[in-house]
Amino acid sequence: AAPPPPPPPPPPAPPAPESAAPPKPSAEPESKPSVGKYIPPAIRRRMAAEAAAKEGGGGDAGKPGWSDRQSSSTDDEGMFDLELSPSGSVGSMASPTLGSGVYADPWTRARGRAWLSGSRSITGPREENQDTFIDVERFNLSLNGLSLNGEDADEVGLWAIFDGHRGMACAEFLKDNLQSYLQAALAEVEAGSSADDGDAAMAERALGRALGQLEAAFMEQGKDSGQGGRPPNLTGSTAIVALLVGEQLIMGQVGDSAAILARGRVAQALTEPHTPGNPVEKARIEACGGWVTTETELFLGQVHRMDLRDARIRDKASEKCRVVTIYRVCGQLAVSRAFGDADFKNFCGTEPIPEGEYYDFPDGHCQRFDGSLVSAEADIRAHALAAGDHFFLLACDGFWDVVSAEECVYFVWERLRERGVEPETLRRMVTKDVANAVATDLADLALRSGSSDNITVVIVFIDDGDGGGAMPSLAI
Repeated sequence: AAPPPPPPPPPPAPPAPESAAPPKPSAEPESKPSVGKYIPPAIRRRMAAEAAAKEGGGGDAGKPGWSDRQSSSTDDEGMFDLELSPSGSVGSMASPTLGSGVYADPWTRARGRAWLSGSRSITGPREENQDTFIDVERFNLSLNGLSLNGEDADEVGLWAIFDGHRGMACAEFLKDNLQSYLQAALAEVEAGSSADDGDAAMAERALGRALGQLEAAFMEQGKDSGQGGRPPNLTGSTAIVALLVGEQLIMGQVGDSAAILARGRVAQALTEPHTPGNPVEKARIEACGGWVTTETELFLGQVHRMDLRDARIRDKASEKCRVVTIYRVCGQLAVSRAFGDADFKNFCGTEPIPEGEYYDFPDGHCQRFDGSLVSAEADIRAHALAAGDHFFLLACDGFWDVVSAEECVYFVWERLRERGVEPETLRRMVTKDVANAVATDLADLALRSGSSDNITVVIVFIDDGDGGGAMPSLAI
């Protein structure tokens, strides 16, 4: 018999599905920083958010300063810790609406002037944010609930930044108590005033009195520290305070934070920082038996913190390859005026001070101090606002260390124009969201410019209060 035929060959195996193929290496995302270049994590996340927004069709989420502005949470690196103002309605980012479909003008208007503020505080490269601030657009200045002339009290704006050092206790004390001390001080000033005293003049005196009383109260509170095994309270804080009373802007200054006014496109200084390098401050310190040391550092040491992808920042990096001089009180504090800092104050000049942790006395020094090496005396100045004044800005030294006043004003107008805002449309187009976004952009600018400190910014947009250009309260 014939042998059986061989079995048919097996059918060819089906082709492997595409998913089984080894994945091809994907291209590096555009937002990933190059090797060896440090980009802060928060900026990397923002870059990724901007790239995602472009792929998804755009929207506000991809605009600089918008991607993280709506969140009050803290990211894992603490680079953008957000602190809102004390009142939920003041400094909040909600749209200003009343009822259903009715738009309310978010600006406060009183005494011939209107204003709207925005604020931002971030930790920066530090481990802890020791800055805190006040952003109160409608401050009840009088204890009896009425303003100085008996009308409604919601016509005074109050803003402040407290830059703490060696801990948060002093800065938090100032933030928690400034408003009540201002009210009490005004009551004292009113009791001793004459009929000829104007509201702004009384508010100016009240601010100076309140700041002095805050220092005394904090120092008195600290007398018990260091007893019973508790560590002494040696914390301190600078302060910059702005009171807007009609056409008068009253500034209170202790320390090295600073404020500017944008008169048109020109920056005008509203305060003068108190630093040991100032000749007047240095002479006062030396008269108490202290001394001022100097140290220098090359600004190149901050380049690793700068966002060199930005042409503006690259230009700044090349301009600031210079030596920076830092002045310190007795080799310690880089500010010559501050609240707190009990170990730098109230010396009697009679008993020698042991050389130790804080004071490395120069050769031949008598090892005695007389008075206070660091002063809490506030500079109080009143500024008359004029036509063409569009905003003023308060910021801590972590901002001004890397951003000039001129750059700040230019940057704000640049950001406003990106949103279609011009001077003549400021009142109509700047909302609370826009004000907070501009403050966020400014803080981000300082971070990308290499700031090594906490960064806090408060910006207050101002306009004449006649209602011209204001947003109508219409149903929409």
